[in-house]
Amino acid sequence: MFPTQNHKLAYWLNAYNAYVIKAVLVHYPIKSVLDVRPPALLFFLPDTFGFFIFQRFEFGGETTNLYYLGNDVVRERFQDPRVHFALNCASISCPHLPRYAFTGDRLDDQLNAETLEFLTDDRNVRIDHENKTIWLSSIFKWYASDFEDPSGQAQKSEDSPLVGYLLNHLPPGKAEDLKAVADQYAIKFIPYDWGLNDWT
Repeated sequence: MFPTQNHKLAYWLNAYNAYVIKAVLVHYPIKSVLDVRPPALLFFLPDTFGFFIFQRFEFGGETTNLYYLGNDVVRERFQDPRVHFALNCASISCPHLPRYAFTGDRLDDQLNAETLEFLTDDRNVRIDHENKTIWLSSIFKWYASDFEDPSGQAQKSEDSPLVGYLLNHLPPGKAEDLKAVADQYAIKFIPYDWGLNDWT
């Protein structure tokens, strides 16, 4: 069924996004995925656990959760930072959910397109010249190691592997703007908006 790694990854990306939608619909109407709480006796756990860990779904005859699927399957098995721009967690600060399914034959082009859309959106990457700050999505903070280049082929930045990644993937105009200030501006992370993206 899955002749290449791209076909496998496309399956898991689609599976993740589909089950996020299903999980939201099961609990709808909610204002945020954080409204799906862990069991009452485990009130001390992080707010995200209810939606991403305690909901269980069946994949290929095995029961698992969205946290395991996103991290142990998609991130660990495929080690492609572009997946962060293809996985949608039904929240406003997530990448936009594409209006198509990922396919093995077109996956590289699709992931490149989703990456470009995410990085060119000022909600996720913006340069604040007035306050000398580079604002980045919290995704870059949580998964910073995923954006390092183990091959050593990517453009380097003395300041941050994140800046190096961005310089290689931003469109030319925005990349030049970033390069000009990367060693002068502080990097800060945009607070994540967990509000439900049902209106976007």
